[in-house]
Amino acid sequence: MKLTSPEKKWIQSIFESFAPPSTITEEGELAPAPGEVDYADDFAVLNRHATPVAKLGLRAAVVMIATSPVWTGRGLKSVNGLSREERTELLGELSAHSNAAVRELTWLLKVQTGMALLGVDDIRRRSRYDKERDSGTPIKLRIKKKSESAK
Repeated sequence: MKLTSPEKKWIQSIFESFAPPSTITEEGELAPAPGEVDYADDFAVLNRHATPVAKLGLRAAVVMIATSPVWTGRGLKSVNGLSREERTELLGELSAHSNAAVRELTWLLKVQTGMALLGVDDIRRRSRYDKERDSGTPIKLRIKKKSESAK
């Protein structure tokens, strides 16, 4: 299922609040440059390859966080109606929420943000994530055949 226009805006707002863009891109700095990461596209790619249950969980996480200003008492607005600082504070609150489902769905999108960041070659290079690895990326894992795993 394609992302709707509101979903794309929500995803961009949410993910940018987990990893705010910065004009400083020093070695080791994970903060993306403005516009360096297309979070909505990365989300769509993950969603395309996910199981039906994972797809539902990802979409539910986006809708939950997008509507959270309403049910956390911040007024009748979506997450886009908050400043980046307010969104970042809100995500911190949701990450520590008393409801386990709220916490887990928030962390699910935080993990997705990290995957999107490390999917950008320049950010990955700056982070030195692959520093100790001789081979390039992406890593291709060999799948064991049933006869191999039985040994």
